[in-house]
Amino acid sequence: MTILDAAAAPPPPTSAFRKTKWSVVWLLTLTIFSALTVGGLLAPIQEAVKIDLGLSDFQLAMIVGSATAIPAAILSLPIAWMVDHHTRTRLLIILASFWAVGTIGTAFAQDFYGLFAARLVSGIGAATAFPVLVSILADVCMPERRGRSMLLISIGAWAGVAAAFAIGGTLFGWLEANPSAFITDMPPWRELHLLVGVAAAVLVLPLFLIREPVRHEVERANPPLRVALAAFWSRRKFLGWLYVGNFAGGFAEGAAALWIGSVLVRQYGQSPGEFGGWVGLVIL
Repeated sequence: MTILDAAAAPPPPTSAFRKTKWSVVWLLTLTIFSALTVGGLLAPIQEAVKIDLGLSDFQLAMIVGSATAIPAAILSLPIAWMVDHHTRTRLLIILASFWAVGTIGTAFAQDFYGLFAARLVSGIGAATAFPVLVSILADVCMPERRGRSMLLISIGAWAGVAAAFAIGGTLFGWLEANPSAFITDMPPWRELHLLVGVAAAVLVLPLFLIREPVRHEVERANPPLRVALAAFWSRRKFLGWLYVGNFAGGFAEGAAALWIGSVLVRQYGQSPGEFGGWVGLVIL
């Protein structure tokens, strides 16, 4: 873990930030868009999945919610450690490959266990990529441009969540109306995951063009664990409330995203093709 001390660390030389690499920033924005799109793709069409595989509501919640949350909870700290100690661009390529493969695997899952496993694989990438993106972003941007760059990343993330409903729901409706458009006898929800998974795999390729940026503003690359823990403890009040706030916000957002599709289908008789577009706009 990298410990930063703004008071003690000397400022980086001006030449270290000659210019912001906006092409990399836009590519990172597209990457987080892809991650959040595949991460939320199942939410608007989960009723179709439930009927096709004969799932219970509990199993549905495990697949849509827990399968993504478990990788995030278990792997966030190890991923953060790897961000500080390994090549970040290579790590990002690996994570992006995970969510592409997991999405394609979802299309071929035959039961609850297969679907849960595919979602776990997808979640390993989609739910843990953000720290990698932010770390790379900080080193390809001039300090005074980081806020603007983070805004683009945030827009890409929310656009990805919205696209999961807007594009996912609309494309599902079209595939439902045109069952022989791509693969005959394949349920629309499977076709949707296959198409989006292939698209996500294609979007992995441009990541090979990103060169590992030089790390800036690093006081000490490999501090002892006790030093890192002491740094956290000294900021325990701030970090504690920050954690509580993020937990509460994530809990509310996750619950809404998990069940909004089912509520609209069960209570209001709408199909994903009907509600996907306007739900996506509301999210934006």
